[in-house]
Amino acid sequence: MITFLSLFLRMYRRIVVMSVSVFIVLCTVSFVSAFGISPTPVFESNAVNDVRIARTINIVRSNNDDAVLIKIYKSGDSARYIDLPVDEFIAPAGQILTPYTFYIAPSAAANGRHTALLLFEKQGAVDELGAIINGARGLEAIGLSVGFEISDRQVLGLKVADSVFEPLELGMPLSISYLLQNTGNVDTKLDKIQIDVVDITDENHTYSRTVLKQDLEFISPGASERRFFMLDEKMPMGRYKATISYFFNQERIFSDHRTIEVLAPGTLGQSMDIISLNVPEGPVHVGTVADIISVIKNTGKVGFASRMYVDIYKDGERLDTLRAKDVFLLKDQQTEFRSDFMFNQGAGVYRLEIYFTYGAQKTAVSEFSIQVINSHSSFSLLTWFKSNIIITNMPLCIFLIILLMLMTICCFLKNRKQKKEKEYQQQMPPVAYAVPQGVPQQQQEYVAPVVPQQMPVQAQQGSQTMYPPVFVPQQQQQQQQQQGVTSMQSMMPPEVPIMTPPQMPQVQPTPPQQYKSGNPASFVSEEKDDWTDNGTY
Repeated sequence: MITFLSLFLRMYRRIVVMSVSVFIVLCTVSFVSAFGISPTPVFESNAVNDVRIARTINIVRSNNDDAVLIKIYKSGDSARYIDLPVDEFIAPAGQILTPYTFYIAPSAAANGRHTALLLFEKQGAVDELGAIINGARGLEAIGLSVGFEISDRQVLGLKVADSVFEPLELGMPLSISYLLQNTGNVDTKLDKIQIDVVDITDENHTYSRTVLKQDLEFISPGASERRFFMLDEKMPMGRYKATISYFFNQERIFSDHRTIEVLAPGTLGQSMDIISLNVPEGPVHVGTVADIISVIKNTGKVGFASRMYVDIYKDGERLDTLRAKDVFLLKDQQTEFRSDFMFNQGAGVYRLEIYFTYGAQKTAVSEFSIQVINSHSSFSLLTWFKSNIIITNMPLCIFLIILLMLMTICCFLKNRKQKKEKEYQQQMPPVAYAVPQGVPQQQQEYVAPVVPQQMPVQAQQGSQTMYPPVFVPQQQQQQQQQQGVTSMQSMMPPEVPIMTPPQMPQVQPTPPQQYKSGNPASFVSEEKDDWTDNGTY
């Protein structure tokens, strides 16, 4: 048992090292996950202080994945220059690409290159309302390196691509969408957009529209957005040639030519599905800011503009109406809407009515009731520790708990081993040798331990005679041994047994003597030798 404990205690450091290695491997494997980021890395070469540059990335997943909640963390010396509009979002089920937009927003940053890290971590699968089904946290995560270089010069740049002309039915206006990207480092917008439509069967039958600069919106540096506009006139059935041109900085930067057809009524259809709708669950405290998040998808055959509306009621009175920004959705495209609202009208029951518009249609109203209570000032340190330390660092906490348990077991086994060794030493009898009394230290002779009553001796060898040892009665011998042990222990360090007998001085042999009973130090010399050759009397 002691050997096993010794072996285990010698190996416990290796066990700790192996545990740390396994933890590092698990963390590395967690980054090689089932989902990824595109594009990566992100770098902005023309960043300017006090200018926000939008960057959009896509979370890439399999088309058979469930809807999950993804939380974003940022780290690094330049992380303070990264602005996250939201620190968590829902990746819808079956969606391969889920867009996420953040901002590079340096302020008083030194000239040169800066780098930060964004960590996208799965928090668990969610249901149709956005509530987390399971608590699997930190099992999959991936990092995104974000770099930018601070420049002193302002750069203007716009890029237009991918014009889309939506199919038409009789009575529908022509809808055109385009992808606009700001490649500079300052807010800017197009000068104008010009569209000309000519009837193929009758070139005298034309339609045109010019969208001027004052009617267009700015786009942030680094942002990439799909914009749309519509032709005012509604064209009759037929085939048309359309030409669209985009102008910036007094130059035409992009143009496109398409053939469009106006179909009979009922040929096409507009439809929309609500993929997810996430509202806060009650009760919540007064002053809480609620995030209302929804994901919708265009399941029809034509594109349309869509918007989310949220009507907020309390005690039968409408407090506010939230309107999200219009988003144009192409066929099979989906998007996410977000609206924020603060419950600052006191405690009670708040009712939310949420609906969407798409094209000329409107969805049914979804109602939610949220209980709002007065906040209390008590602060639970355990709750804060659980939510900010344990939940967000679950793998690290599990590893530290396992490591602490291993170290506790090792310390317990080590102390147990030392205790057993100490008990074993205390149970061992001390080894000592008796020394006769009254003999000077330099002349002390070694006295053998107790031996049988008759001890054989050797006969004469040559001219030298071997004399028998001196016999001491058993009781007196025990007293001498005790006194000798006491005297020897007083000269040695504590708990150190006397393992080596004292050196026997070279003493000339003397004739055999007999001692009187009762006093081993009193000897009577006799000339008579009663010893025989075989060592007996």
